[in-house]
Amino acid sequence: MVGRGAVETANYKGTHITRHDFVKGNPKFSIWLTAAEILACINLDIHCTTYRL
Repeated sequence: MVGRGAVETANYKGTHITRHDFVKGNPKFSIWLTAAEILACINLDIHCTTYRL
């Protein structure tokens, strides 16, 4: 998880885990989360541009 909302330490399944350990242990899930965040940011940029025009 390397997007804008990524934090160094998160609570995952009741335990604290570092971003590095989470990505190392869950590579596919991390890719999907990062892709979802990128798409959300693109969507937000499109909607903000639309409202400004």
